[in-house]
Amino acid sequence: MKLSNNNVHIWVVDTNCKALPNYLSAAEMKRWNNFYFTQGKQTFYQSHNALRLILSQYLSEKPSELEFQLTSFGKPFIKNSRIQFNLSHSDSMAVIAVTEDAEIGVDIESLDRKVEYDDLAKRYFCEKEYQKLLQVSTSQKRYAFFNCWTRKEAFIKALGDGLSYPLNDFEVTFLSNEPVQINRIKNNIEAQKQWTLDNKSLDNYNIATAVKRQNSSFEYLMF
Repeated sequence: MKLSNNNVHIWVVDTNCKALPNYLSAAEMKRWNNFYFTQGKQTFYQSHNALRLILSQYLSEKPSELEFQLTSFGKPFIKNSRIQFNLSHSDSMAVIAVTEDAEIGVDIESLDRKVEYDDLAKRYFCEKEYQKLLQVSTSQKRYAFFNCWTRKEAFIKALGDGLSYPLNDFEVTFLSNEPVQINRIKNNIEAQKQWTLDNKSLDNYNIATAVKRQNSSFEYLMF
Protein backbone atom coordinates (compact mmCIF):
# COMPACT_ATOMS: atom_id res chain seq x y z
CA MET A 1 0.00 0.00 0.00
CA LYS A 2 1.38 3.38 -1.05
CA LEU A 3 0.58 6.93 0.00
CA SER A 4 0.94 9.67 -2.57
CA ASN A 5 2.22 13.13 -1.64
CA ASN A 6 0.08 14.81 1.05
CA ASN A 7 -2.42 11.95 0.97
CA VAL A 8 -4.29 10.70 4.05
CA HIS A 9 -6.00 7.31 4.13
CA ILE A 10 -8.88 6.98 6.57
CA TRP A 11 -9.91 3.37 7.11
CA VAL A 12 -13.40 2.67 8.42
CA VAL A 13 -13.74 -0.53 10.46
CA ASP A 14 -16.98 -2.18 11.55
CA THR A 15 -15.84 -4.06 14.63
CA ASN A 16 -18.95 -6.27 14.49
CA CYS A 17 -17.52 -7.96 11.41
CA LYS A 18 -16.12 -11.50 11.44
CA ALA A 19 -13.51 -11.95 14.16
CA LEU A 20 -10.01 -11.08 12.97
CA PRO A 21 -6.91 -13.22 13.62
CA ASN A 22 -5.11 -12.29 16.81
CA TYR A 23 -1.92 -10.31 16.20
CA LEU A 24 -1.95 -8.44 19.51
CA SER A 25 1.13 -8.12 21.69
CA ALA A 26 1.23 -9.30 25.30
CA ALA A 27 0.72 -5.71 26.48
CA GLU A 28 -2.30 -5.29 24.21
CA MET A 29 -3.78 -8.58 25.39
CA LYS A 30 -3.39 -7.37 28.97
CA ARG A 31 -5.36 -4.21 28.11
CA TRP A 32 -7.98 -6.35 26.34
CA ASN A 33 -8.41 -8.52 29.44
CA ASN A 34 -9.04 -5.44 31.57
CA PHE A 35 -12.25 -4.62 29.68
CA TYR A 36 -15.34 -5.66 31.64
CA PHE A 37 -18.08 -5.29 29.06
CA THR A 38 -18.32 -7.51 25.98
CA GLN A 39 -18.72 -4.63 23.50
CA GLY A 40 -15.63 -2.89 24.82
CA LYS A 41 -13.57 -6.08 24.59
CA GLN A 42 -14.74 -6.74 21.04
CA THR A 43 -14.17 -3.17 19.85
CA PHE A 44 -10.64 -3.11 21.29
CA TYR A 45 -9.74 -6.54 19.88
CA GLN A 46 -11.08 -5.87 16.40
CA SER A 47 -9.86 -2.28 16.04
CA HIS A 48 -6.31 -2.97 17.26
CA ASN A 49 -5.96 -6.07 15.10
CA ALA A 50 -7.28 -4.05 12.15
CA LEU A 51 -4.68 -1.37 12.94
CA ARG A 52 -1.90 -3.95 12.77
CA LEU A 53 -3.23 -5.41 9.53
CA ILE A 54 -3.56 -2.00 7.90
CA LEU A 55 -0.15 -0.71 8.97
CA SER A 56 1.49 -3.94 7.81
CA GLN A 57 0.36 -3.10 4.26
CA TYR A 58 2.27 0.18 4.32
CA LEU A 59 5.32 -1.12 6.15
CA SER A 60 5.63 -4.55 4.46
CA GLU A 61 5.96 -6.23 7.82
CA LYS A 62 3.97 -8.98 9.50
CA PRO A 63 1.12 -7.60 11.66
CA SER A 64 2.31 -9.48 14.74
CA GLU A 65 5.85 -8.11 14.40
CA LEU A 66 4.98 -4.42 14.51
CA GLU A 67 6.41 -2.81 17.63
CA PHE A 68 4.55 0.20 18.97
CA GLN A 69 6.16 2.74 21.25
CA LEU A 70 4.39 5.43 23.27
CA THR A 71 5.08 9.11 23.68
CA SER A 72 5.14 10.58 27.19
CA PHE A 73 1.40 11.27 26.78
CA GLY A 74 0.61 7.76 25.56
CA LYS A 75 0.28 8.31 21.80
CA PRO A 76 1.51 5.22 19.92
CA PHE A 77 4.06 5.44 17.12
CA ILE A 78 6.49 3.22 15.24
CA LYS A 79 10.13 4.17 15.73
CA ASN A 80 12.15 5.16 12.66
CA SER A 81 9.13 5.09 10.37
CA ARG A 82 7.70 7.80 8.13
CA ILE A 83 4.23 6.39 8.71
CA GLN A 84 2.07 8.35 11.15
CA PHE A 85 -1.27 6.99 12.32
CA ASN A 86 -4.12 7.41 14.77
CA LEU A 87 -7.06 5.29 15.91
CA SER A 88 -10.48 6.22 17.28
CA HIS A 89 -13.65 4.25 17.96
CA SER A 90 -17.23 4.85 19.00
CA ASP A 91 -19.67 2.06 19.78
CA SER A 92 -18.92 -0.65 17.19
CA MET A 93 -17.25 1.61 14.60
CA ALA A 94 -13.56 2.48 14.40
CA VAL A 95 -11.48 4.71 12.15
CA ILE A 96 -7.75 4.53 11.48
CA ALA A 97 -6.01 7.49 9.82
CA VAL A 98 -2.66 6.95 8.11
CA THR A 99 -0.26 9.38 6.43
CA GLU A 100 3.46 10.04 6.06
CA ASP A 101 5.70 12.64 7.69
CA ALA A 102 2.94 14.63 9.43
CA GLU A 103 1.31 14.62 12.84
CA ILE A 104 -2.21 13.22 12.55
CA GLY A 105 -5.27 12.73 14.72
CA VAL A 106 -8.72 11.28 14.05
CA ASP A 107 -11.95 11.15 16.04
CA ILE A 108 -15.28 9.40 15.50
CA GLU A 109 -18.45 9.98 17.50
CA SER A 110 -21.89 8.43 17.31
CA LEU A 111 -24.58 11.01 16.63
CA ASP A 112 -26.84 8.98 18.93
CA ARG A 113 -24.67 9.86 21.92
CA LYS A 114 -26.83 11.68 24.45
CA VAL A 115 -25.15 14.82 25.76
CA GLU A 116 -26.13 18.28 26.98
CA TYR A 117 -24.82 20.22 24.00
CA ASP A 118 -24.90 23.74 25.43
CA ASP A 119 -23.53 22.70 28.82
CA LEU A 120 -20.59 20.83 27.33
CA ALA A 121 -19.90 23.63 24.86
CA LYS A 122 -19.85 26.20 27.66
CA ARG A 123 -17.36 24.05 29.57
CA TYR A 124 -15.01 23.03 26.75
CA PHE A 125 -15.46 25.26 23.69
CA CYS A 126 -13.96 28.69 23.29
CA GLU A 127 -16.33 31.61 23.85
CA LYS A 128 -16.87 32.29 20.15
CA GLU A 129 -17.72 28.64 19.43
CA TYR A 130 -20.09 28.53 22.41
CA GLN A 131 -21.93 31.68 21.43
CA LYS A 132 -22.25 30.48 17.84
CA LEU A 133 -23.65 27.11 18.94
CA LEU A 134 -26.31 28.85 21.04
CA GLN A 135 -27.70 30.35 17.82
CA VAL A 136 -28.09 26.96 16.07
CA SER A 137 -31.62 25.59 15.76
CA THR A 138 -32.61 22.63 17.91
CA SER A 139 -32.92 20.34 14.87
CA GLN A 140 -29.36 21.10 13.73
CA LYS A 141 -27.64 21.47 17.09
CA ARG A 142 -26.40 17.89 17.48
CA TYR A 143 -24.77 17.97 14.04
CA ALA A 144 -23.11 21.32 14.75
CA PHE A 145 -21.97 20.18 18.20
CA PHE A 146 -20.40 16.94 16.97
CA ASN A 147 -18.76 18.74 14.04
CA CYS A 148 -17.06 20.99 16.54
CA TRP A 149 -16.31 18.27 19.08
CA THR A 150 -14.74 15.79 16.65
CA ARG A 151 -12.64 18.48 14.93
CA LYS A 152 -11.29 19.67 18.26
CA GLU A 153 -10.61 16.11 19.45
CA ALA A 154 -8.81 15.26 16.19
CA PHE A 155 -6.56 18.30 16.58
CA ILE A 156 -5.76 17.46 20.21
CA LYS A 157 -4.98 13.85 19.25
CA ALA A 158 -2.70 14.99 16.43
CA LEU A 159 -0.73 17.15 18.87
CA GLY A 160 -0.38 14.14 21.15
CA ASP A 161 -0.34 16.28 24.30
CA GLY A 162 -3.28 14.55 25.95
CA LEU A 163 -5.49 16.59 28.25
CA SER A 164 -2.71 19.11 28.89
CA TYR A 165 -3.85 21.15 25.87
CA PRO A 166 -7.16 22.92 26.67
CA LEU A 167 -9.97 22.54 24.13
CA ASN A 168 -10.82 26.23 24.47
CA ASP A 169 -7.32 27.37 23.45
CA PHE A 170 -8.19 27.10 19.77
CA GLU A 171 -11.17 27.67 17.50
CA VAL A 172 -12.60 25.54 14.68
CA THR A 173 -15.45 26.01 12.24
CA PHE A 174 -18.46 23.72 12.58
CA LEU A 175 -21.48 25.12 10.73
CA SER A 176 -22.59 23.46 7.49
CA ASN A 177 -22.00 26.63 5.43
CA GLU A 178 -18.42 27.12 6.68
CA PRO A 179 -15.19 25.66 5.27
CA VAL A 180 -13.73 22.87 7.41
CA GLN A 181 -10.74 24.48 9.10
CA ILE A 182 -9.02 25.72 12.23
CA ASN A 183 -9.58 29.45 12.63
CA ARG A 184 -7.21 30.15 15.50
CA ILE A 185 -4.66 28.37 17.68
CA LYS A 186 -4.20 30.19 20.97
CA ASN A 187 -3.30 33.78 19.98
CA ASN A 188 -1.23 32.79 16.94
CA ILE A 189 -3.19 33.46 13.76
CA GLU A 190 -0.37 32.03 11.63
CA ALA A 191 -0.18 28.62 13.36
CA GLN A 192 -3.52 27.45 11.98
CA LYS A 193 -2.17 27.72 8.41
CA GLN A 194 0.01 24.67 9.08
CA TRP A 195 -3.04 22.42 9.50
CA THR A 196 -5.64 20.72 7.31
CA LEU A 197 -8.95 19.47 8.70
CA ASP A 198 -11.45 17.06 7.17
CA ASN A 199 -14.93 16.10 8.30
CA LYS A 200 -17.24 13.37 7.06
CA SER A 201 -20.63 12.02 8.10
CA LEU A 202 -20.96 8.26 7.67
CA ASP A 203 -24.27 6.62 8.47
CA ASN A 204 -24.94 7.86 12.00
CA TYR A 205 -21.36 8.78 12.83
CA ASN A 206 -19.27 11.91 12.52
CA ILE A 207 -15.57 11.60 11.63
CA ALA A 208 -12.95 14.35 11.77
CA THR A 209 -9.25 14.23 10.89
CA ALA A 210 -6.52 16.79 11.58
CA VAL A 211 -3.12 16.78 9.84
CA LYS A 212 -0.23 19.14 10.48
CA ARG A 213 0.38 19.79 6.80
CA GLN A 214 -1.08 22.18 4.28
CA ASN A 215 -3.19 20.97 1.36
CA SER A 216 -3.64 17.38 2.48
CA SER A 217 -6.07 15.20 0.52
CA PHE A 218 -8.28 12.62 2.21
CA GLU A 219 -9.38 9.20 0.95
CA TYR A 220 -11.86 7.02 2.83
CA LEU A 221 -11.42 3.25 2.61
CA MET A 222 -13.58 0.44 3.96
CA PHE A 223 -11.64 -2.21 5.85
